[in-house]
Amino acid sequence: MAIISLPRSIRAHLTSVVGVLALFSTTAFIAPGAARHIGLASSSPAKDSHVTKPVSEVRLTFTGTIDVAKAGVELLTAAGKSIMLDSLRAVPDSNRVAVAKITGALGAGTYTVKWHAVAADGADGSGSYSFMYMPPAKGSDQ
Repeated sequence: MAIISLPRSIRAHLTSVVGVLALFSTTAFIAPGAARHIGLASSSPAKDSHVTKPVSEVRLTFTGTIDVAKAGVELLTAAGKSIMLDSLRAVPDSNRVAVAKITGALGAGTYTVKWHAVAADGADGSGSYSFMYMPPAKGSDQ
């Protein structure tokens, strides 16, 4: 078997061409829209927060415009018990924000918010985060 020695500049060029071809052949097999994703930009109560004032709603701000009819939220105690919420609804001033009023009672403890959303462009996402609620002591001025 004969070994052909090529000049360094040609070897570098061939290496680049092979790398580009490998990249294109890999990305050609990724499903269209597979990289689309909607995420949570911020929330109230905030992730990992310690809340001492009464919590009346869960407010979710997403990374893009969402379809509220296809979105949802759950509020769970540390034991996994659901806390009653109104349906998630859009707010008038932003198409990226949705709110659910808390209708159940919250006692002291850690709560988990589970959410899922579908963006206006069809991208979907879901996730969860926790916060701790420490209500004011009875008789305090908070």
